[in-house]
Amino acid sequence: MKIKLDLKIFALIILFFLSGKGQSYIVLYTFAAIHEIGHILMGIVLGLKPERINIGPMGFCIIFKQEKAKWQTELLVSIAGPITNFIIATLFSLFIQVSKKETIIYANLILGLFNMLPVLPLDGGRALMAILKKYCKENIAEGIIYKTSNIAMALLTVIAGIGTLYLRNIAIPVIIIYLWVIVSNENKRHRLKQRIKKILEKY
Repeated sequence: MKIKLDLKIFALIILFFLSGKGQSYIVLYTFAAIHEIGHILMGIVLGLKPERINIGPMGFCIIFKQEKAKWQTELLVSIAGPITNFIIATLFSLFIQVSKKETIIYANLILGLFNMLPVLPLDGGRALMAILKKYCKENIAEGIIYKTSNIAMALLTVIAGIGTLYLRNIAIPVIIIYLWVIVSNENKRHRLKQRIKKILEKY
């Protein structure tokens, strides 16, 4: 299994420490890694083979070998990460007593809820795509999910802007900008795929 490191991670680490949020970043990144382990374990249980792990500023991302999986498999693998975070938050809330308990619970709730947003390539977007594929043709499902992603990102940007004004945390707009870059790349990939499909249909 290959490992790919995105060097932008070091820029974000420096930014968080300069803004006094270094400890929060370490906690978030630790549980983001555990979140990804949830995806890996679910994928392996369902018969998928891990091919590559991308290590980026926002956490780890597991890439499975490109095999045509059933929509149920895609759905379960997608939601396994957020469910892992919600389980951890519940365990620390009810049973485990440690220092920084509230920080751990808060970090896992944020990670779980954030990743369930209906935005590609977040888990919520992937889960929604899997469900749509059950009821729609693939090209229709893709059209819906990309429109949903852009609308959700627009709303998230507004909320993040308000949050930045109140919390005075420069890390919030940086995360939103980074996510917009990822979503924009997904949009370009979708448009390119649609153009290629139209060209092929002419012949």
